[in-house]
Amino acid sequence: MNDYGGDLSKRWYIVFYALNPDTGKLEMGKRQWCPAKLKTVTARRNWGKLRCQQINHLLTGGYVFDFTPAKPANPDPVTTSLVNNQLSKPATLLDAMERFVTLRERTHRNRTHQTNAGTVARWKQFCAHLKETMGLDLSLKALEPPTTAEINAFSDYIIQARACSNRTRNNLIADLRTLTNGLAERGWLPENCFPKWTRLVEDPSRIHDVYTPEQQRTLTEWLQANDHRLYFLTQFVYYGFLRPIELTRLRVRDVDLANNQIKIHRSDAKGGRKSVGYEVIVINHQLQVAIDKMQLHLAQPNDYVFGKDLLTCDVSILRNRVSERHAKALKGAELYNGELTLYGWKHTGVCNAYRAGADIMWIQKQLRHASLDDTQIYLRSLGLTPPERIRVEW
Repeated sequence: MNDYGGDLSKRWYIVFYALNPDTGKLEMGKRQWCPAKLKTVTARRNWGKLRCQQINHLLTGGYVFDFTPAKPANPDPVTTSLVNNQLSKPATLLDAMERFVTLRERTHRNRTHQTNAGTVARWKQFCAHLKETMGLDLSLKALEPPTTAEINAFSDYIIQARACSNRTRNNLIADLRTLTNGLAERGWLPENCFPKWTRLVEDPSRIHDVYTPEQQRTLTEWLQANDHRLYFLTQFVYYGFLRPIELTRLRVRDVDLANNQIKIHRSDAKGGRKSVGYEVIVINHQLQVAIDKMQLHLAQPNDYVFGKDLLTCDVSILRNRVSERHAKALKGAELYNGELTLYGWKHTGVCNAYRAGADIMWIQKQLRHASLDDTQIYLRSLGLTPPERIRVEW
C-alpha cells in the first residue's frame, strides 16, 4: 500500500500483481484507491490492511483477472448530457426551471439548492392543481416568463389551497424571480422579464427570543454542571455571533489561533457560494478561554469542532440533533417556553455587546453584514435604537 509516508493530502492506493495465464508473466492489476471520505491516518491504514487481506485471499485462491485490452472508452454520458443541457434550449418553462436547479446544485450550497428545488416542486403542484380544477395544463407552457395573472393565481393557490403564511408566499415568489433571472442569464429568457408583484404584509414572529440576564445565568450554570460540550457550543454562538448550522460544519483547521480568528467558508455561510472564499470572525478573550478548555490543538485538522455527540471528531452531527439537545437543556433548567432557542444566544450576544459599548462597525464585521444599513436594521429588530446605549457587562 502506498501511503506516501502518512501524507493525508495525497490519495493513497493499493497496487498488486497477478499471473497472466496467456503470457505466464506477472502483470499489475487495477489500483485500489483509498476512499476519500477517510480523513485520518488510522482510518486509511485500517482500510488498507483489510483490503490487502481480501486481495491476497483472492490471489491465493487462484483468482484470475481479465487481461483483455480495454476497448476505447465511449464519450462520458454525464459530460455529454451536461453539454447538451448547456447548448440546447428547453421546450417549456417548467423544464427550464428544473434543468437550471440541477445545474446549480454543484455551484451553490445544499440549503440554496433545496430551497430552489422546493420552489419548483410547489410550482409543479400549482400546475397540477390548475389542470385538475380548470383543465389548464400550465406545465406545458412554452418557454416564456410567467404572466402577472399566473403569478396572482399562484399566490392565491399558496395562501388558499396550501394554507401557507404571507411570509411563505412572499419567499416562494421571490425565489421564482431568482430562478427566472437565472434563466435570463443563460439566454433562455429575456432580461428583467419577471412581472411586477406586491409583497404581502408578514405577521411579526417571536422566535429566537433574547435571553434575560437571569435566564442566561441560569442556563449557563446548568450547562456547566450537566453538558460541557453544549456549553462550549453556546459560547461560540454567543461570543462569535455564529449560526448553529455553521458550527456543525466548522473544522479544527478553520480555528486559526495564530491569527486570533475563525474562518467561515462561504459555502457554509448564509447565502454563500461554493466558489467564493471565506468570512472571518474575531476570537475575543471569553471565546479564547472556551477554545483553550476544548484543547483543539490535540485534534486532527479535518475533524469537526462539534461533531457527533458534539465531540471534536471526524463524524459530523445533524443540525436538528443540536437543537433537540439544547431544548432538553432548557427543560432541565426549567426555562423551556417554546420561544427561547439555541439561535437566541446569537441575538443575546449581539444585544449585550452593543449595550456594553461595542463599536457598531465591529458588530457589522462580526455579523458579516454586507453594509452598515443591514446591521442597523438587525439591531432595530432586536429592540435596539442606535446610538442609544445602556452600559452592561458582556
